[in-house]
Amino acid sequence: MTVAWALSLTPSATLHAERHYLSAGKLTLISGASAAILGGAQLLGKIDTSRASLIPDPLPGDRWIQRHLGGSWYVGKSNFLDKSLGSVLTPAIAAVSIVFVDQKWPQFNSTKDIGQDLALFVSGLLLTEGVTNLAKTAIARPRPYLTLEPKLAAGRTSIDPDEDRRSFFSGHVSSSMFSAVYLNKRIRHVMKDRMSSDMYNRWRWAPPTVLLSWTTFVGWSRIHAYKHYFSDVVVAAAVGGVIGEFFFRMGDGEFARNVSLSASPTSLQISVSF
Repeated sequence: MTVAWALSLTPSATLHAERHYLSAGKLTLISGASAAILGGAQLLGKIDTSRASLIPDPLPGDRWIQRHLGGSWYVGKSNFLDKSLGSVLTPAIAAVSIVFVDQKWPQFNSTKDIGQDLALFVSGLLLTEGVTNLAKTAIARPRPYLTLEPKLAAGRTSIDPDEDRRSFFSGHVSSSMFSAVYLNKRIRHVMKDRMSSDMYNRWRWAPPTVLLSWTTFVGWSRIHAYKHYFSDVVVAAAVGGVIGEFFFRMGDGEFARNVSLSASPTSLQISVSF
């Protein structure tokens, strides 16, 4: 009589998710490089304020869009975003929102999530401001009011020649678009992790629609105040969007998913032969 024992094993895959955060050294290096670019841009702007403009006239379509979106211009024309507060409003709201999202729905460790996100967000914002200032200094494009309404502009009581030639491109819009893209990516990432696929597909349009609508309003406010042409706004949005995408991926790329296989018995077979 022969007795045979057969043990069959079926491997079961266990998925272990882990986030590798950027080191403090890397974050410091990124922040330092961004701050250095911004500082260099600020310094360059003080070297020569009488440089010739590389884009002295409106580009095709700029004049028509300016008149239709901005209306007529008069000395003192402004809006509530046409101040220094307008340039920091969107980034400030975005930073607070990022902290809230990371605290409310942490991916792995809320403290580390907040620290890394804020470090990358601020660094990206510094780089955005630096690139914007470099372009303003190098291009020295006259503001729309100076080109389209020279007689009215000449009657102003306070004239800053350097400020008059910082049209290309909009710092309000570049920082706003950077903030919108980074915050949108963070919210969409959380939605994808926390929602079912059906719920995510149903609501994934909401964050980008709200954030990009606000950024569009910021762009309109710059045209309305005759501080920037439409082309200034478009280029600023493109630059801010690219930098926002890059800095978010710099942190989000630190995710690693390791798959390990562990074997577990699924059946025990006993056969007896005579």
